Amino acid sequence: MAESIDGISEACLALETPVISGNVSMYNTSKGGAILPMPIIGMVGLVENTKYVTPSHFQIVETLFTQLVKYSLSLVAVNCKM
Repeated sequence: MAESIDGISEACLALETPVISGNVSMYNTSKGGAILPMPIIGMVGLVENTKYVTPSHFQIVETLFTQLVKYSLSLVAVNCKM
């Protein structure tokens, strides 16, 4: 754990990126047993060029779902006009 936090600190210093919030999960469990402690970082910032933004899996799924709903509604509209 200490090495993880030291690494995060080193990266933030090298990138000149402040971390103003964080959390360390120390006592989590699941059905399979204990979950090892892990540092979690939440950050907010501005991206000057969206070309460098990697979309999340959830954005991709939402886009596909939205397209499917729009397509389904267009089929309903066509069938209602018949």
